[in-house]
Amino acid sequence: MKICLINNLYDPYTKGGAETVVKATADGLVKNGHTVMIITAGRKDETIEQDIKIYRIRAWNFFSFFDIDKKPAFLRLVWWFFNIFNLSVVKKVERILQQEHPDLVHTHNLSGLSFLLPRSIKKLKIKHIHTLHDIQLVYPSGQLIYDQEKNFINTFFLRVWYEKLVRTLFNSPQIIISPSQWLLDFYLKKNFFTHSQKELVLNPSTQIFDGQLRLPKIKVDEFNFLYVGRVEEYKGIMLLIQAFKKISMSDKKVFLHIAGTGREMKKAHSLAAESENIFFYGQLERERLTDLYGQAQVLILPTLTYENAPTVIVEAFSRGLPVIASNLGGIIELVQEDKTGFLFKPGDIEGLVKTMLNVLDNDNLNNLSQNCWQRAKKHNLDMYIKRLEEIYLS
Repeated sequence: MKICLINNLYDPYTKGGAETVVKATADGLVKNGHTVMIITAGRKDETIEQDIKIYRIRAWNFFSFFDIDKKPAFLRLVWWFFNIFNLSVVKKVERILQQEHPDLVHTHNLSGLSFLLPRSIKKLKIKHIHTLHDIQLVYPSGQLIYDQEKNFINTFFLRVWYEKLVRTLFNSPQIIISPSQWLLDFYLKKNFFTHSQKELVLNPSTQIFDGQLRLPKIKVDEFNFLYVGRVEEYKGIMLLIQAFKKISMSDKKVFLHIAGTGREMKKAHSLAAESENIFFYGQLERERLTDLYGQAQVLILPTLTYENAPTVIVEAFSRGLPVIASNLGGIIELVQEDKTGFLFKPGDIEGLVKTMLNVLDNDNLNNLSQNCWQRAKKHNLDMYIKRLEEIYLS
C-alpha cells in the first residue's frame, strides 16, 4: 500500500508528541512493507529521496511557521488567516498527490500548511484519514487554560468564527482517529466530523519493549523528579519549580531534572537560581533523554492546559516511571490514582507539594512501576501499526 502522511512538522523538526507519532508511524509502516511518503512544512521547497520520500513545502505567508513563536500576537492573527486559506500549499500538495497516486492520505496537524487540504483530498477522490492531536481546530493556539475557559479571548467572536469556519472546511474525512476518548468527545460536542467513521487508537510508544521491566533506581538518600516538555508558563513549569523549592528533606536529597526548551527558559532559570538541586538540560537527543528517564524515579506533568494524550506519559510508563500529573483532559485516561501515578488539581501549588511529599514517602513505587509497564504495553508500536493497517483497509 502506498501511504501519504501529512503533518506540519517532521523529523528533525520536532515540537511535540504529534511529530513523534508521525515519525513512528512512518517507520512502522515501512517496516511492514508499505511505501510511505511525507508532506511537511519547510523553509524551502525540496524533495528528499530516501526509504521514506519527504516533500518539504514552503508555505507562502508573512513569515514561516517555524518562526511563529517569535512573533507578536497581532502578526500571528494575520498569519492565521492566510494559514487557513493557503492556496499555494494546496496547489503544491495537489501536484504531489497527482504525481504519486497514493492509496490513501493520512493527515495529522495541518497548521502551517492549509486547512483547505481536507477538501482538496476529497476533490482528488483519495481516501482520507485524519488523526487528532489537540484542540487546535477550535482554539488556534491549541491551548485552553484551566479556569480560563470563559475569558474574553476564548469567547471572542473571532475565535467563535474560527471554530465554525474550520468545522466547515474540515467537513468529515472518511475516518477520524483520536488517541483519547476525551479529545474525541470534545470535538463531537462541537459537531465536528458528524459523518466520519470514528476510531479510538492509543498513541504508540517509541520505546523498545524487550520483555523486561527496568525498575526505577530507588536510592536510600536520593530522589529524582523529572520534567520533560516545553518550558512554557502554560505547561506548569513555573508552578513545578515553585513547588519543588517548598520541599525540604533532612534525610534524603531531592533533585528536579528539566529536559526541554521554550520561550520561558530565562524566567525558569531565574526562578530556580536559588536552588542547587534543579538542573536544566535543554533539548536532548533520544539517547540522552532515555538515560535521564533511567535516572529518575517519577515524572511530573504539571500542565495548566487541557492535554489530549501526552506522549511523555507513555514514554515514562515504558521506563516503569509513575507520573504525577494535573487532573485535566485526557490525562486521566492514562494516569490512574495510586496505580500508575498521582493526580492533583491544575494550578494548585500546595496540592502538588503535598503529592510530591507523599511520593517521597511512598514504599509502593515498585508496584506502581509494574502497573506503568503493563499499561505501556498497550501502546506497543507494532500493535499500533497493525491497528492502523486494519483501519486503512476498512
